[in-house]
Amino acid sequence: MKHLYNISKVQLITLWVFGAIATFWSLEKASYAHYSADFTVAEFMAWFIPLALFFYTLGWRDRQKRNKKS
Repeated sequence: MKHLYNISKVQLITLWVFGAIATFWSLEKASYAHYSADFTVAEFMAWFIPLALFFYTLGWRDRQKRNKKS
């Protein structure tokens, strides 16, 4: 797990851009399945992607702070 957060700021921004695109795509797919009572995969991904990116960014920031102290 040591190398999990070992990416540059530009790579993190790229993850956020692709994550935003994937989230909007998932929301678009979920809107077509809106008439279904089931919680669809698209709806799950529309929630999961931003949350995963948020928590990854928190871990990345913590790792950057630790590297500066060393």
